[in-house]
Amino acid sequence: MVRRVSAAKKPAPQPRGPQGTTAQSDVRDLAANELIFGMVGPVGSGASEVAEALETLLKGRGYDVTPVLAREIIGGHAETPPNAKAMRKARALQDSGDDMRRSAQDGAAVALRMIGEIRKQRASKTRSRVSPGQAVEPDGRNRAYILDSLRNPAEVALLRHVYQDAFCLIGVVCREATRDDRLREKYSDASADEIRQFKERDKKSDDKLGQQVSDTFHLSDYFVDNSVPRLLPGPGKVEKPNPEWSIPDQVERLIDLLVHNRIVTPRPAETGMFHAWGAAMRSACLSRQVGAALMDGHGNVLATGTNEVPRAGGGVYGAPPLDGFDGELDPDQDFRCCSHKKGCSNVYEQIHLVEELLTAVPSLGSAPGEPDLVTRIRKTRVGQLIEFSRAVHAEMEALFSAARRTAGKCCFARSRESRRGFTGAYSPRTETTRMTRRVRC
Repeated sequence: MVRRVSAAKKPAPQPRGPQGTTAQSDVRDLAANELIFGMVGPVGSGASEVAEALETLLKGRGYDVTPVLAREIIGGHAETPPNAKAMRKARALQDSGDDMRRSAQDGAAVALRMIGEIRKQRASKTRSRVSPGQAVEPDGRNRAYILDSLRNPAEVALLRHVYQDAFCLIGVVCREATRDDRLREKYSDASADEIRQFKERDKKSDDKLGQQVSDTFHLSDYFVDNSVPRLLPGPGKVEKPNPEWSIPDQVERLIDLLVHNRIVTPRPAETGMFHAWGAAMRSACLSRQVGAALMDGHGNVLATGTNEVPRAGGGVYGAPPLDGFDGELDPDQDFRCCSHKKGCSNVYEQIHLVEELLTAVPSLGSAPGEPDLVTRIRKTRVGQLIEFSRAVHAEMEALFSAARRTAGKCCFARSRESRRGFTGAYSPRTETTRMTRRVRC
């Protein structure tokens, strides 16, 4: 919308500072004009490829771009023979990164080195001295630093604390089959079992100070889908650009959102995610908080739902109040796990299942070197069972809520704890997990 200013009236004067400058200009002069991008994606997703596209687009907009590569920071600690196989070199980098975090007892140890590198590069570009305990002030020029890549949630927490709104984490999505093809091509010297172990360690190490890409990925501010190959086979074994590769368009939209060059409105999927995120906040489930938004074919929200325990009289706890009910529960009448059992009923059932298994097969309990089998077994797919939860699924509640009014077309669900399923969508920044699933109704 454009506002017209009458020619007979002058705009109200802006408050001026001691030197005659306006408050707005003073704020603009203090702006660092720096952007810090973090990249995260499972192995084979092509996070570095997305980082290169981001670098090209930022340079086209006049930014001085500096890539900060984790493999270069930790590579000096990774000892491998010059003629070592590609998979061995990759594992050495994993070992080196884990060793850095363990020796410092800090999951953000690698990110701390990255911050030091940014500080060093900024000082070089601004011709400033690096003095211990003193900040290297930006000079106000448009600069960007691309951190490729992050592997532990503690790194994200540190970078957000240091750079605040100047930091943006980009999560790279890719189909599983495509990732496998890329890994087989890149590590042709590795067996299928070695690649599988490599992926599992990258996804979620048993050590909290190890690689935790799954947890880190879900902290992303923006998701891009890199499942489509950038290049296609051409004549004479010469590859040609793939017109279906949309990474530049996806990344350019993010830049527009950050620098406010143009007005960017949410897409229908992002609107659904926004409402699903809000609905998830109504859940008091101790395992995960899931929200769902039911939308019609035009992108209108018809109903929302959350995973919550059914309530006597209809609906679930936390739903809009019934007639004569003001929403405040008598603690003696609150039978949710958070108030009644003081623990998650689903987790209790998982533990009971494992204990029953160990009782039925006593030889498992006597396995050497296995002091805590219950914990180890719960780290398998047994720990992902949610069928014993007392809560109704968020998607079910959304459907029930809308059933009396109209039928929906798409349902968007958002979870704060689930680790399965995602789509490219810009979601509000939060320290909790982000996930969206699209369900055809």
